[in-house]
Order: sequence, then structure tokens, then C-alpha cells
Amino acid sequence: MLSVRRFVFAYRFLIFWGLTLALLLAACGGTFLMKTTDPSPVLTTKSHSAVLVIIREDTIYHAHFIIDNFLDGKMIGQTQGYSFFVTEVKPGMHYLTSHAQNYDTVYMNFSPGKIYFLQQGIFPGYHAPTSRYVPMSFTEAKSQIKGAVYLSFSGASSENDMTEKDYQEEKIKYEKEVKEDPNIHKDTRDYQGFGRI
Repeated sequence: MLSVRRFVFAYRFLIFWGLTLALLLAACGGTFLMKTTDPSPVLTTKSHSAVLVIIREDTIYHAHFIIDNFLDGKMIGQTQGYSFFVTEVKPGMHYLTSHAQNYDTVYMNFSPGKIYFLQQGIFPGYHAPTSRYVPMSFTEAKSQIKGAVYLSFSGASSENDMTEKDYQEEKIKYEKEVKEDPNIHKDTRDYQGFGRI
């Protein structure tokens, strides 16, 4: 009888820790598709396109959580920990979306010959972080990049993109938010970037 009780206890213990581990792994986000690349690239403007730099702020909470970033629904990179990545953007208006515990979508005008620095602001969530894009000055960006790890995107594939349903829902949500409060995304809508660095 005692050995049966021990077996039941051990079985329940293993189930409990198995579920706990699964939840912890799920809380770290999906598959990390970025690779650490050294040295960091020389940041410069491009005459035919815009350059976007996304810098994840340095936080002690949720550092290992992976945050996906999409341009018009297509994955352009991820952040994890104190890191940044760089991508070229075709000139024009584009939806930029991050996916942490929440979705954060902004609609920005990207001009050729300019570079745009966005901080991936991290805020504590229940089991995962929430995130928000915050425009940065050149001085802020330069300071943060010094301590951040440079990541390059190694997993470009349509299977990593947003679903069309999620992408359309984010666009609708963004337009609704702007209609209800015209100032809600004013910081990113009015962000001009930098013509020289």
C-alpha cells in the first residue's frame, strides 16, 4: 500500500513539473530565428530605401522572452534580451507590428535616405511581457546600441509571417484606435527619422 502511494505521489509530482516546464517554455515565446553576429554593422542611410533599427530595451524581467516583429505582416526579425536588429524598408507607408503577450501595431511613413530608431519597450505582463514601439532620438539610440547584442535574421520564411487574419485584425484595430483617439499613435506617425548620422 505504501509503495502504491509513493508511486501515485511520484506520478503526480512528474506531471506537475512537466506541466510547469511546458508553461515556462511557452512563456519564452516561439522559436528564436535570429543569430548573434559580430561585429555589429556600421549604421548608415541608403539612398534607395529606408533603414529601420529596432532596439530592445535592457530589462531584468522577461529577458528571455522572444518578441516577433513584422512589416506588413511579414516577419523582419525578433528580439530577445538586450538586443537590436537592422532591416531595410521600401519607401512608403507600412504597418509595423510586434507580438509579445500583446500585439502592438504602428503605421509609419518610411522615406528613402533616412534611418529610423524604434525602442522595443518592455512592460511586465502576467506570464509574458507586453511591448510597445517608442521612437528614439539619435543620441538615445547610439547610447543603447553600445551595450546591446546585434542580431541578424536567419529564418526568413513565409511560415513565420503573421496569418492574414491576424494582420487584417491588427490593421482594423489600429484604425479604430486612431479614430477614437487621434493622438494615440502620434509619436510614431509623426516620427521623421534621421537623414544623416
